[in-house]
Amino acid sequence: MNGKPHLIIPDADVVIDLHALGLWDSFVEKNNVYLADTVVGEARFYPVGRMQFSSDPNNTYIPKNPVDLTDDIDSGKITIIALNASDMIPLLQEAQKMGAHDRIHPGEEETLAAVFTTHPELTLCFKDRGAVECAVLVGLKDKCISVECALQQCGLGRKLAYGLSEKRFRRIVKAAEQERVQKL
Repeated sequence: MNGKPHLIIPDADVVIDLHALGLWDSFVEKNNVYLADTVVGEARFYPVGRMQFSSDPNNTYIPKNPVDLTDDIDSGKITIIALNASDMIPLLQEAQKMGAHDRIHPGEEETLAAVFTTHPELTLCFKDRGAVECAVLVGLKDKCISVECALQQCGLGRKLAYGLSEKRFRRIVKAAEQERVQKL
């Protein structure tokens, strides 16, 4: 293994935002980036120029060009992880037990399951509130990082929209930790 961080991105919105910011190529150069097969499909079908709904209009970036990961996959710049149904079961059972199963969608389920069961060496790089909450509730808090922190760690730090910020991430983690304590 090389000395680069091993990051898995649980949702296409992070991939899209990094493309829109012009940071994707540098990000994958400075990190070992993993994506669940489901997330690749989500990013592939993102309608360019269409703003995602958000309570904060600065929360989402819009890429100038379509997000196409084919070259990055073919060249090995990103690694695709595909899980089978049995790999998903432990995470889904724990999420159900903690009342977090309805907070995540299929791409996040597959990604969290990868870290929960088959790839514990990976660190989750987040934006989505529900996915962060679920990760903390199922005991993956120490395997989570904000987009802002991931960028800072590889020398690409800059001012970002609140949706990608460490401040927002920490607030979500703190609330989810309190919820976890109440449920245990």
